[in-house]
Amino acid sequence: MPSLGITSKKARSCNLDHQFQSLFPLSSRASAARAEGSARSDYRQRCRLKEFKASQDGALVVILMGVSGAGKTTIGKLLASSLGWEFHDADDLHSKKNRAKMHHGIGLTDADRRPWLKRIRAIIDGSLKNGRYAIVACSALKESYRKALGCNRAGVKLIWLTARREVIATRIAARIGHFASRELLASQFADLEPPRGVMRVNVDATPRQIVAAIRRCLPRPPQPAQKRSGPGPMTGGRGCV
Repeated sequence: MPSLGITSKKARSCNLDHQFQSLFPLSSRASAARAEGSARSDYRQRCRLKEFKASQDGALVVILMGVSGAGKTTIGKLLASSLGWEFHDADDLHSKKNRAKMHHGIGLTDADRRPWLKRIRAIIDGSLKNGRYAIVACSALKESYRKALGCNRAGVKLIWLTARREVIATRIAARIGHFASRELLASQFADLEPPRGVMRVNVDATPRQIVAAIRRCLPRPPQPAQKRSGPGPMTGGRGCV
């Protein structure tokens, strides 16, 4: 597995400091001096960096979870594109009945979600079985849903996208063409069971900043070996390039 570049507490601390400065720039040196200690402590709680381990087959599936409006699809597409990984949006797997309920602001029940979770699980299982790296955008609000998806096994990792309720509400109000209405937000927060021990990212920042922070915690998939017709160029005694 590729190295994550996080080998010690000191290295992890430096990585957090870099993310803190890029995601949450302070307005002035004076305010930075006053807020540095508390803000960094708060950020460490909101964005916990965990080592991401691939499965035995070398695959890794990252699930971006969170309530509707947290930016799972936007972040997921950008992240997958930047990494060259597959992207799957769980919203595309909802039945017409589920879509109609959410469009009218009616929260889904466990029974409504059960077939949907099975379809998502099939995609995750297929990626792991075939050695593919993938990003999956899925609310995964309850612990029972996360168990159904197999989130606790090697090769599957959760990243929780979260923000203040008013931030999420503003995003939903500005969204165009999505079947989930703004009235659904209350039921989403009611169903949410915060996960433990996962990377937590506050999405009150630009999508590209969020993607950059997540990428620093993810391994690169191994590159396939390239066939050569003959010896390659030599550089500095380090062998073929």
